[in-house]
Amino acid sequence: MKCALAAAGFINGDIEYNKAVLADTLGKCAGKADAVIFGEAFLQGFAAVTSDYEMDIKMAVEQDSLPVAKIRELSLQYRKAVMVGYIEKDGPDIYSSYALIEGGSVIHNYRRISKNWKDYNITNGNYREGTDTSPF
Repeated sequence: MKCALAAAGFINGDIEYNKAVLADTLGKCAGKADAVIFGEAFLQGFAAVTSDYEMDIKMAVEQDSLPVAKIRELSLQYRKAVMVGYIEKDGPDIYSSYALIEGGSVIHNYRRISKNWKDYNITNGNYREGTDTSPF
C-alpha cells in the first residue's frame, strides 16, 4: 500500500476551505497513493479550538455531519482511503478525533486519549478524551 502524507495548508475555522484542500490533494494523488493521510484537526484547522465552549461546540462536527459525509464521498470518488483529524461533537461533548475513511465509510474513529489538546484551566468537562485503544 502506498501512502501519501499530506502536509497541506489549512485555514483555522474554515471547514469549506479545508475540504477543498483535501479534495484537491486527493486529486493530485491519483495513481500515486492508495491512502492519503492528513494531520490532526485538519478539517477545522489545528488551532481552531478556542476553549470557549459555545464557539467550539458550534465549530465541532458530528460523525454523520455534512463535512464528514463529503469526505466519505471523496474517498469513493477518488477510490482512496483518507485519514483525517477533526474536532468531533458527540451530543454536548467535544473530542479531538481522527477518522479512517475508506470506500465511503468511516472504518475507525479514534478519539485522542492524551489530555494535552485543551487548556484545563479554562475548558469545562465537555472537552473529553476517548478511551478506546483497540486496533483496527
